[in-house]
Amino acid sequence: MQRLFAFAIVILVLILGPFTYFTYEMIERFKVKNSTYIWPKFSDFWICLIVAALWMTLERVIYWISYGFFMGIARDQGDSFL
Repeated sequence: MQRLFAFAIVILVLILGPFTYFTYEMIERFKVKNSTYIWPKFSDFWICLIVAALWMTLERVIYWISYGFFMGIARDQGDSFL
């Protein structure tokens, strides 16, 4: 199993080089072809930060609301921890 994992890692590393090179080439071609395109700045990702914070809050609220309900269903009668 470890050999299979090592083989998969080697394949991924070998793919990474050509993928990075050709991605860079495509971006350079795009820049030449579409010189008026405005690339997004780091400050343009503020919506992602807001949605991530909202999602984390919503996840905790749903966990808090549903914890008791699911513990009643999933309780193992022989386990004193639950």
